[in-house]
Amino acid sequence: MHGQIISLPNGFLRDITLEDVSFINDLFNEPDVDFFYVRQSYHRTAIAFTSFLVSSLELGRGLADIIIDDEREPIGLITAEIVPDNTEHIRWNIGYAVNSRNRHKGYASSSLAGYMRALSDFSINTACLDISIDNEASEAVAKKCGFEIRDRCGFLDHEHPEVGLRRHWFKSIHAQDARIPCFQSASIAYRNKDYLTAIRLYMETLKIPQTEGSQLTDAQIYSNLGMAYSSIGEYQKAYSYLRKATSLGLINASIQKELAWLRNNAGIG
Repeated sequence: MHGQIISLPNGFLRDITLEDVSFINDLFNEPDVDFFYVRQSYHRTAIAFTSFLVSSLELGRGLADIIIDDEREPIGLITAEIVPDNTEHIRWNIGYAVNSRNRHKGYASSSLAGYMRALSDFSINTACLDISIDNEASEAVAKKCGFEIRDRCGFLDHEHPEVGLRRHWFKSIHAQDARIPCFQSASIAYRNKDYLTAIRLYMETLKIPQTEGSQLTDAQIYSNLGMAYSSIGEYQKAYSYLRKATSLGLINASIQKELAWLRNNAGIG
């Protein structure tokens, strides 16, 4: 994404540069901008803050873009910082600010939506916004872009008590595979040797449309069905499903071994 222009319905986003110091200074001199975008205390000067964002961008530690309106004028800022979450994973922490003259014109929501599309090129799957509980405008932007609150309890940033309580708003960036929950339940049943339940759930999984790019292909499910049917002695059905899997291009050692067993011991194939 570094070096790319992100098109918006009402403008575009471009990488921040050191030449944006003057604009950043004007933006954060507006009295209420720090309510929308909370900076660290050591980034309070425009040159320090801009230099930090430029270096983060160049080192691949985050993203930082200037929001440009349809008249080619800079009107705001949006950033995404890579931060650890409370598990062993990392997430994008997104912040944005639009100058007072251009609020309520859709720039915040279009910029956030544009960032979410661009972030799909990365493997990090979670994006987060930290929004003050009194900031109804940013909450409306978050809802419009599909973010949700996972924990209703607010948190207080002791470095910035003036902002008040904030809450985390989250969104998954990559499309979730709708087949996963049903497939996992089927696989648990199979491991527990509850083969009839496993077969029923694998059948249910097949009815769910496959997510683009998913590894849970029909062939994979046919293979699992074949193994489950073989486990209950319904060898003809087992053979049929395993052959369906191979006809779709799924050929591995487990399938070949099971087909050989069916030929040698059940006389099928």
